[in-house]
Amino acid sequence: MQRLAFHSLIICGLISLRVLATQAQPFFEQGSTIVVNGKPFKVAWRQWQQENTTHLGISDPGLQQVLGVESLSNSSYALQPVQWFSLKKELKVSFNNPYRYLDVTNLIQDIGIQTKTSGDSLILDAPVVKINQIKQESYLKRESIVLELDGATVWQVNQTLEQATITLAGIATAEVIKSYSATTINPEKDYPLRDDLGVDGKKPNPVKTSFSLERTGNNTQIKVNLPPGHRVRVTGVSQPNRLVIEVRPDAMITKTIQWLPGVTLHQDYLNLSSGNIFPVTYLEIDPKTLLLKPVLSNSESLTGLATISKIAQSKQAVAAINGGFFNRNTQQPLGAIKRDNIWLSSPILNRGAIGWDSQGNFKVGRLSLKE
Repeated sequence: MQRLAFHSLIICGLISLRVLATQAQPFFEQGSTIVVNGKPFKVAWRQWQQENTTHLGISDPGLQQVLGVESLSNSSYALQPVQWFSLKKELKVSFNNPYRYLDVTNLIQDIGIQTKTSGDSLILDAPVVKINQIKQESYLKRESIVLELDGATVWQVNQTLEQATITLAGIATAEVIKSYSATTINPEKDYPLRDDLGVDGKKPNPVKTSFSLERTGNNTQIKVNLPPGHRVRVTGVSQPNRLVIEVRPDAMITKTIQWLPGVTLHQDYLNLSSGNIFPVTYLEIDPKTLLLKPVLSNSESLTGLATISKIAQSKQAVAAINGGFFNRNTQQPLGAIKRDNIWLSSPILNRGAIGWDSQGNFKVGRLSLKE
């Protein structure tokens, strides 16, 4: 709850990107909720008719959120390679501001998912598999939790700083759960322990983490307690079908995705002077293709708070990032904001600032106010 509360506090200054021209197929149904085997998720979807065929699009990265489908690096924004177990496909991309949709029509059929719509909701009935065995074993030289399945299945991952919950459409019998001795695993064989800032220079004592199993209807949940600086990486493996859960400091998969014309998404690691790594996700943008400007939570006043996602949606922005600090009492921005040659908020504490013009020229430096 603390993490949710933190993210609901809004930064009044926001950097937003708007695509100047976009194209998408006309839709006949769309919504903002996807229900997978009875569990709802806030993910945008749309259906459209093309060449006498009904197509289904799911917003990216919602596809990974609800089905466990991993987006891979691409070379063109028009196609998005994905992988689910051993199944690899290139999905066509369409953009309907502010969402980027992946055409999952054939992918859903290959997975064996039945679909229907009900108002705002897209209802997905995914195959439920049997969990034959749960064990700890070495996967790619790392101690992992491995679930042996009688088929491929969908899964979802929810992570906080302290715990990860993996939910999969699979049933573990009481005998399997009873015979499974859940004690601890040691995920730390090749990497030193890193805190949330990636700062550490010493080899710690062996890192151990505990986990538990719980069956809820046709789903099974695995709850993993995370050491500091660690997250889980979940991978579907075929021949035989397995779901592998690794606890590691480098859980994020590196990738470069051409998101839209002028927008490239990067997931990568920075090498720190201490010899450790630090995960970063960032956007590379072309200011000559996109409109880049600061916006506020309240278009009529400097006063007001809102979540970044709500501000971005209200401005139909394709991407957004928090731009500064705010005063919790007055609900007004703190720090330099200048828009259309008008100062909306003045610099404070000689903090760093970034400025740009309509020609795409940028300047970064520290900014102070002299009266």
